[in-house]
Amino acid sequence: MKTPRRTIQASWTIPGLIALSAMGIGACAQQTRSNTEFADPTQPRLPIEINHADDAGVEEPEIVLVDDTDQEPIEQPPFAANPVSKESTDSVGPSDSAEDDEIELALEETSVDELSVLYRRLHDSLGGNARSELIAELLGDRRSALRDLGFELAHRNLSARTVLSDLVGQVTSGLIRSPDAGTRAQAAGLLTRLVTPDAMVLLTEALNIENDPLAAKPLLLGISRWPNEDAADAVVRWCVRHDSAFDAATTAAWAMETEGLLGNLERRDAILDAVRSTPPAGLSSNGMMLLARMGDEENLRELELLLTHENPEVRERAGNALVQTERAMDILVRAAVASPGLYSHAADSLTLYNASVEGFQILSRLNAPTPEARTRALLRIGNALPVERLDDAVTGSTIEDTLAIKLLERLLTIETERSQAVLQGIVLLAQLELRIGDADGALSIADAIAGDEQLGTKDKELVTGIRQRAAIMLGMFDHPSLLDSGPSVWLEMLGVAGEESSKQGIAGEIRARFPDQLTKEQELLVEATPIIESSEDRDDTPLDKTDRPVE
Repeated sequence: MKTPRRTIQASWTIPGLIALSAMGIGACAQQTRSNTEFADPTQPRLPIEINHADDAGVEEPEIVLVDDTDQEPIEQPPFAANPVSKESTDSVGPSDSAEDDEIELALEETSVDELSVLYRRLHDSLGGNARSELIAELLGDRRSALRDLGFELAHRNLSARTVLSDLVGQVTSGLIRSPDAGTRAQAAGLLTRLVTPDAMVLLTEALNIENDPLAAKPLLLGISRWPNEDAADAVVRWCVRHDSAFDAATTAAWAMETEGLLGNLERRDAILDAVRSTPPAGLSSNGMMLLARMGDEENLRELELLLTHENPEVRERAGNALVQTERAMDILVRAAVASPGLYSHAADSLTLYNASVEGFQILSRLNAPTPEARTRALLRIGNALPVERLDDAVTGSTIEDTLAIKLLERLLTIETERSQAVLQGIVLLAQLELRIGDADGALSIADAIAGDEQLGTKDKELVTGIRQRAAIMLGMFDHPSLLDSGPSVWLEMLGVAGEESSKQGIAGEIRARFPDQLTKEQELLVEATPIIESSEDRDDTPLDKTDRPVE
């Protein structure tokens, strides 16, 4: 039978808790005292319960962390009764107590691996600021293994979108000046992710005095996130060093180039010489972009050759690089003709440097890898065109009606005054809606512009024709546009009507409206359609019960 437990509640500093659990809780449960008895009241404390048996050895004691708010125990795996290193902890209890000797002995005998296990367990049990306190303590530890654990746990929390306290940033900021290059490197990477208010300044100052490639790499990547002129010389220095973290250096250089921060020609020439000294296929994406932007025609030809490289990643990097300069637009268009896989690069280049009717038409003639890619690319360049040119772009290309409608619908949402060119585009939109069978949409658009005084004579005739055809298709025979209509539009719609009921309705209207105006041939066409009552002859008065036919 298990001996009943008795519980002692206390609060402990983080290292003190580690030491306590390492010694074996049953052996030192009596170390527990009130908060005022601890040596350093400034240390963050964890409320705990120590459950142990009255008869030691009958049942293994355990630590249970307690929530500060309601004092309910938080389930936690029991810590193993392993010794812990002295350097990892503060003293537990009064310094003059005899029990301190036991704790110090346990700390001296504990391996770093065992201590890491304990810290991991403790980390997983903590939340809020307590977790940040633990990470900060690990980052400040003299032993590299525990310091590395602190970096690992910090990154894990950031990846899980856990907010760490300012204390973690403060400790990390200090580590960026560590004498150990590996520690400086890890501090730079973590500082970039923490995004502290002074991160840019700290990274720039550190990069300006850094000489170790291991530490320089994350510093350069941090500068690529916050490019600034104070780091320009250091970035150039790392681009030209033979032992440099070259990819990271070109990443920072490209970020500075896009922001216009490289400044004088001397810096640009030094970077260009550095990227030219590397075989183009071996350059990173940023290195290739620097070569394309800064290089000459010979460099562009070198990148053009890479568009047919056997490695698809190299082809992709080269395509992305050539998009960065207008001088390569024709290169990419030619390449896309031969290889649809480069269609997106040609589309990007045309949109950036030739967003015009000409550019739209060139792109419309290129073969895209998928219909979806073609639609996205044409909509993108089309939306970059002035609204007055949309009509010309659509009529001068061979694009699908549905795609043309998507482009022209932009004309219905603009708030500027409708010019004659814009109205022509809207007329074209109504025509296309009617052509794909959306009579309701066509009629709505045409009705909205029918009275606009800027419509030219030809456009007015087109609008009237659209309204009449759409109204007939919809069976709206009393639409105002049909009051003065001639037989030709009715006969046209009779010929294209699909359903038999529509044909009958149109034929009935023709007989009623134009009894003496049809040619012999037209009469034969109408007579071929069964006769039903026209809207003018039909009596729509509801029948009284006595008038209903008897079945």
